[in-house]
Amino acid sequence: MRLKLKSLDSLSVNWEGPDEPPGDRCSFCEAPLKEDDVPLVMWSSEGWTARFCDRCAEKHIEVERS
Repeated sequence: MRLKLKSLDSLSVNWEGPDEPPGDRCSFCEAPLKEDDVPLVMWSSEGWTARFCDRCAEKHIEVERS
């Protein structure tokens, strides 16, 4: 399975650095992520991470199944 940004470019995403603690907001719309939420998390090959709320994940992320 591979995730692909379908309607936004990676420059629009607030990526967290490899040594930063996990954020508590969506990396795109900045909506707060509640403690019991399970956000979609993407990692770059260099270790950068982005977390997406359910709304942004549904709207902007495409799952490619191989």
